[in-house]
Amino acid sequence: MLLELALFALLDPASLRWMGEPVLESDPVAVYTLAFFAFWAACAGAAGVTLLLSRSEREINSRSFRG
Repeated sequence: MLLELALFALLDPASLRWMGEPVLESDPVAVYTLAFFAFWAACAGAAGVTLLLSRSEREINSRSFRG
């Protein structure tokens, strides 16, 4: 959440340059939208890993595998 706030408040995609050339030729709103979804996906992935790692040993080992 704080990373999103910093990006949206401090970064202007039109001002990004790499060796004097603009990095992005797209609309700033599109860049902000893509960044929002990238942060959302990263947070969802972190939540998924947290849920996976929070399972107990008994829950993991009690699953029967049907081959």
